[in-house]
Amino acid sequence: PSLLLEPSRTNLVTQSEYFGDAFWNKFNVIAELIDFASPDGQNNSYKITETTSNVQHAIAVGSSNRPTLSAGSHTHSCFVRANGVNDIVLYNNGASGGAGVNIDLSDGTYSNLSGTATSASVEPFANNWYRVSLTFTALAGSAALSIYLRTLSSYVGDGTSGVYLYGAQMEAGSYATSYIPTYGTTQ
Repeated sequence: PSLLLEPSRTNLVTQSEYFGDAFWNKFNVIAELIDFASPDGQNNSYKITETTSNVQHAIAVGSSNRPTLSAGSHTHSCFVRANGVNDIVLYNNGASGGAGVNIDLSDGTYSNLSGTATSASVEPFANNWYRVSLTFTALAGSAALSIYLRTLSSYVGDGTSGVYLYGAQMEAGSYATSYIPTYGTTQ
C-alpha cells in the first residue's frame, strides 16, 4: 500500500461528467449518455459523434458557464477513448488565452503545444482510455476547456465516428491531480 499525497485543488467544471447538459456547447457533434464503462467502472460514458457538416467538430464549456481564472498556471484534463476518431485537440478558449495540444489516441502520444501551453500528458487507463491533460499559462479571464475532434480546422464528418468522454477537470496548478467529480457545483 501507498499514500497519494496531493495538494488541495478545485475542479472548476461544474458538470464534469454530464456532457449532454446545456453546460456544454456542442459544435456539430452529438453527445449521448451510453451504457459503456468509464474509467470509474460505471456505465456512464458519453459518446461524442461528429455530424456530416463541413465545419469544426467540438464540445466546449459554454460561454455563460466559463469560470474566471486568475493569471498563472492552470491545467485542463479529461478521460478520452477513441471511437473511430483517433486524433483530438485539447484546447483552452476564452479571455484567459489560447493554448492547445494535439493528442493521438491510437498510440497515446501528443504533439504541437500551441499558444501559452507549457506541457501536456497522456496517461493510459484500462480498456483503451487515456487521461489527457494540457497545462498552460493563463491570463486573468474566462476559460473554456474544449475538445476538438480530429483538428481545429473544418472538415466533413462521417456522422458515425467520434470519441467517448468522461471526467473533465479544470484546475489551478501546473499538473493534473486525481479526478474530482462534480455534481452541479465546483468541488
